[in-house]
Amino acid sequence: MGRTRTGGFAPVASTPWSVFRRDHPRYALFYAPGRLVVVDASRAEQFESSVNDSATQTNAVATSLVRHAADAEARHRAIWTDPFEPVCLTLYLGNRCNLSCTYCFAAPSGTPSLPLSWPAIRPVAESVLTNCVKRGIPFATVFHGGGEPGLYPDLIATILDGLEQLAVARGLTVFRYLATNGVLPAARTRWLARRFDTVGLSCDGPPLFQTRQRPTSSGKPTSPAVERTAQIIRGERTRLHVRATITPLTMRHQADIVAYLCERLQPDEIALEPVYSGGRAGATTPWHREDAEVFVTGFIEARALASRFGVPLRPSISRPSETHGPYCNVARNVLQLVPGGVASACFKTNATDGGPAPMTAISSDASDNNELALDGARIARIRHLLSRWPARCQDCFNRFHCTLGCPDSCPLDPTTASAADFRCHVAKELTTRSLDDLAAAAWQDPAREDSIITIELSHHER
Repeated sequence: MGRTRTGGFAPVASTPWSVFRRDHPRYALFYAPGRLVVVDASRAEQFESSVNDSATQTNAVATSLVRHAADAEARHRAIWTDPFEPVCLTLYLGNRCNLSCTYCFAAPSGTPSLPLSWPAIRPVAESVLTNCVKRGIPFATVFHGGGEPGLYPDLIATILDGLEQLAVARGLTVFRYLATNGVLPAARTRWLARRFDTVGLSCDGPPLFQTRQRPTSSGKPTSPAVERTAQIIRGERTRLHVRATITPLTMRHQADIVAYLCERLQPDEIALEPVYSGGRAGATTPWHREDAEVFVTGFIEARALASRFGVPLRPSISRPSETHGPYCNVARNVLQLVPGGVASACFKTNATDGGPAPMTAISSDASDNNELALDGARIARIRHLLSRWPARCQDCFNRFHCTLGCPDSCPLDPTTASAADFRCHVAKELTTRSLDDLAAAAWQDPAREDSIITIELSHHER
């Protein structure tokens, strides 16, 4: 039938909605964003006709599939057309760091930037809190950075105390997330674990990889400190996420990395992320299209191993249970402040160092009292650029769940378009394999009674 495009899924041609088909010997898969229908091969053509004629509602499953596709398209439009009303405040405290990671996208300069201050943060936090009240959701704050936030304990204490006071006054709870390299004194680590709800710990796996990729600024190993940090966080009963950056050096060792993380750090969740371009990693992506199959195979093996430990392993590069876009903050209702008092659309912007505002800036010091003011026109331009599907994505079944090559490829910088190739193929292949696995398991279920099976992806997050 020639259904070989877009990772084996091809659009159901006669419908304007995002419904796709993939054939197997015994059954066909019909997919709309977030929903999978498995149909006996003998009924596949009849079911496709029902999809095309869904307006007649002669087949409830086909009608529901088309409705799911229409809802996903509406949610995607809303990402770019709903007002930008941040409900999460991400803070890059400063650019100081005690590590010298070989691939650091931020590449902290030797000259420390002037860190953020509570007076600069407070009015911004109040606007985010107002949005949270409007939506009736908790206030979320993330301490991340183009440096190590754990090097600023006094500033963290001041900010957290201030944020919590503002939130309580509005009847809101606060969710607090800290991203750290884990190379900190034990007493400080324990204090941080008590102040935050979740700690995201960066560790690239066994000492061989960790030492090579994430040494201290003086070149010393960091594994002992990271293992101690994980032990302290668990001891404080704080939720622990571990993020490992996968490089071309380590992409064939993802199962080994996960085994080490599960056995030694014992996290609640693991993320394996392919290294980003930029900073110390270099301006061009280190990945090639042919690396995608190797990466995906390694990831699948690692995910199976993590499952045996009872630890979820989820990539952010493709999330079939969600409708989302790039990592860009204006697509996620996140307000990110960096040293220099600038709000940035991109997490890779770590500081302005007093120079001109970066192209990712979405703020200006336009008010009389020098408070940060969001640049609505700039936000609208960025959103417009990001909302348009690249040509390569037009018929792709995975386009609603993919970061579209971000952060290596960005519409704000047309010269980076080719950098999307690797991430594109990884995202499609991961989703294809996940859908195939779900379909196979459902089809082989001894309790199966029907020749048509509906699977809701939100109930099967992989």
